[in-house]
Amino acid sequence: MNNKKIDKVKQSSSNSSLNAVTLAADLRDSFIREAKAASMGISRRQYETILRQIGVDYR
Repeated sequence: MNNKKIDKVKQSSSNSSLNAVTLAADLRDSFIREAKAASMGISRRQYETILRQIGVDYR
């Protein structure tokens, strides 16, 4: 692998909290929750309700 590819891999792993489509995304960020909700076709409020129902603490 050349240095550009290695740098890109390092950058993508360090930005996982900014990427809403990864499972490792930081749910404390309301924009991440909104993006995940939109991808599911529901509102952020509905998504947050589901998270609370399944016991996910996003605060």
